[in-house]
Amino acid sequence: MIEATDILNASVIGGDTYDCVVIGGGPAGLTAAIHLRRMGRGVRLVDAGASRAQRIARAFNVAGYPEGVVGGHLLERMRQHLRAADGHVTYDSVEEVRRCPDHKFLVRLKHGTMLARSVILCTGAADPAIDLSGIDAVASAGLLRIHSRLGVEELAGKRVGVLDSPSGVSCSASLRDMCPKSRIIALDSTDSKSNRHPPPACLDRLPGVARRVAMTRHKAVSVTCDDGRAYEFDLLLSAADELPRTSLAKGLAVRLGANGAIAIGPTGLTSADNVYAAGEVAGVPCQIDIAIGQAAVAAAAVHDTL
Repeated sequence: MIEATDILNASVIGGDTYDCVVIGGGPAGLTAAIHLRRMGRGVRLVDAGASRAQRIARAFNVAGYPEGVVGGHLLERMRQHLRAADGHVTYDSVEEVRRCPDHKFLVRLKHGTMLARSVILCTGAADPAIDLSGIDAVASAGLLRIHSRLGVEELAGKRVGVLDSPSGVSCSASLRDMCPKSRIIALDSTDSKSNRHPPPACLDRLPGVARRVAMTRHKAVSVTCDDGRAYEFDLLLSAADELPRTSLAKGLAVRLGANGAIAIGPTGLTSADNVYAAGEVAGVPCQIDIAIGQAAVAAAAVHDTL
């Protein structure tokens, strides 16, 4: 809870209390804001520019885009939709969300403050950390993928290097028939020498441990192992789990699930009154269509409670 003087001293953006503040400007957050504006609700979307969707080379799981859509293009189209509904985006980072004595929420931004009757957390997840020389350049070139974001259209027939993790072997089982030239890549000697032998249906491992990766002049990825040998792949695939961005939820004492994501009910409601969540932060596999549907359900639930 916060003191009344905190509110009186705050510079409140917009001057009024919003029906809802949506935090996170990815597909889930934009969907929630669009739905609430179309229902006539006062809503403000806060976007820190951290959506991983903007780095998707091409998404094939969005209805209406049979040939796929570039992530950044999809986000801009959704922002246009929000503007057409007279909605607004505040480009800033949220530092804290706290409940007021009157049960409203004080949303502290880096450059201001907002008041809201309800909050939808669409803060997404962070990419898994990969300790491998050259990986940032590969990611910047769009040749690093996260397993749960992919559909078969993006993998079929390609040489995929699966960066090993506790879940790496199991996720690679479905790749063998689709990508017979793909391999599992060990990132440390423990993985390389462990007794974990993949079952027959899984991919083979590269010998040795990966030490560095680099782009080739043919826009492929070269993986150099500790024995000096190099192997070429069309793209790299990280099977490690994403890290849900739950710091704001923890500040509201929202219950988290076993996987570290926010636990929600069928309408997206969390364990805290008038706090909802949608998308990756709520444990949804990073599939845009699923996040969009869940955010629409949460927005409808917010509308019904106001």
